[in-house]
Amino acid sequence: TDFLTSWAFLVFRFRGGAYWYALCFLGRSTAISLVPAIPEVLLQIVAMLLVLIGSLCIINSFRPWRVNKANIIDAIILSGTIVVVSLSGLFIEDVDKNVVAGFCCAMLILVTAFIPVAIAYGLYQRIMHAKVGKPYSHFICHHKAATGSFARLLKMLCSGRPDFKGKIFIDSDGPSDLDKLYDMVGNQTDMLVVLCSGALLTRPVCVGEIATAKERNVNVVKVIFPDFSEPDTGFIEQYATFVPDLTILAQRGVGLISIQGALQYLSDRPKLQLPARLSMVVMQELSAKLTQGSIATTALALMEDAPGASSAQNLILPDHSNWEAVTAAHILAHLLSKSPSQAATKTPLVLSPDMELPESAATLIVVCTTGAFSQSHMLRTVILAAKSGLSHLAVVTDEGFRFPTDNFLNDNQALVASLTGTPEQLLLILKRIFEQSAVSFNASGSEESLVKKASEVAERMSKGPQFLDWENVDIKGPGEKDLKVSSFGGRNFVMV
Repeated sequence: TDFLTSWAFLVFRFRGGAYWYALCFLGRSTAISLVPAIPEVLLQIVAMLLVLIGSLCIINSFRPWRVNKANIIDAIILSGTIVVVSLSGLFIEDVDKNVVAGFCCAMLILVTAFIPVAIAYGLYQRIMHAKVGKPYSHFICHHKAATGSFARLLKMLCSGRPDFKGKIFIDSDGPSDLDKLYDMVGNQTDMLVVLCSGALLTRPVCVGEIATAKERNVNVVKVIFPDFSEPDTGFIEQYATFVPDLTILAQRGVGLISIQGALQYLSDRPKLQLPARLSMVVMQELSAKLTQGSIATTALALMEDAPGASSAQNLILPDHSNWEAVTAAHILAHLLSKSPSQAATKTPLVLSPDMELPESAATLIVVCTTGAFSQSHMLRTVILAAKSGLSHLAVVTDEGFRFPTDNFLNDNQALVASLTGTPEQLLLILKRIFEQSAVSFNASGSEESLVKKASEVAERMSKGPQFLDWENVDIKGPGEKDLKVSSFGGRNFVMV
């Protein structure tokens, strides 16, 4: 802190990632102060112009100042100074014509030599693209808040296919500079995969990616979510009304006409329709179709991960009304299946809403997201897990998740009454579950962070059961006799 405070005058004026401009700023000042040491007046003017023009190019390319208006002011000052210095050459009385001629010849040679070099570089890039293809075979366009986990799981499954040799890029992993991002879509990608969730078309950045793909003739394929509606004529024509702020696209040459054309173009592209409920089998079929090359419009059938369910030992329970929770569960299952930890040697099974707990279950992982415990299948499975005598570990995948409080019973009175005749004891179970420390698992994060978090979950599981004192806790379902829940012995109950 003391170091940053002492040197704040150098660093804090510039945006994050452009701290290096402090050296350029000091170097410019130093170079300008040394210009008068040059004996020839004409060479002084040339040196001054080279320093100023170089600084102007850096300002326009990187915009290093923390406040954008400072970039504009700096560029204006440099431009004005360049004009003044250039005009000062008209007042030189004693000019060495040989020096002027030599300098002009040198500049002409450099410019002339640069033209064939640029042409050769462009041809080389085109030949390499034709020979080895573009850097990315697939670019996943998505709304991160709605389909961030889904995009991450899709990339992991496609990249893991043995017959797939390409590279996949997710737009949320891309550079913050939209010009670079759109350049990746238009010039470095073979196929744009658009995850069409409900709010996707209201995201200007995503629409800009689609417009860029259309303009550059990049193949576009849609993955249709259940809550997505194809844009109709009214939506396309009145798009500026639904999404009034399109400044971010207009600044990059993507106007309303281009956006409307992109929306119409998207409607005509082949699509892969997802079922109402997600399973790993569906995800594997989707990844297979996306990596096979030519894609035709297809509706993916609902297929459960039923094989082997009766002997599964590691179970994961997500909120099936929340697709991000489901995909987070599948990501965790996928990573745990590859974990070297002894506790996660067997592939976990993601439970479907109507699936019972198998007798072989040793670990139950509950994906905790906002509203998860307002779903009947979630509470029902927690009750069955308590009756079966499982212990627990808490892991949270949603930053907005809040642990159940005393108001839980009032907020979910009808739901709880339909599941148990002893609601206070159900609340006691939920509270005791979260008495132990939780592991955070952000499923839309980078793959490196997900691997680390999955390893942390596996390590916690490998340490053995986390016991809770369930003595004297009775659970009663409607019409059932009172059931006393024994202590959790010998099993793991993991909350995610």
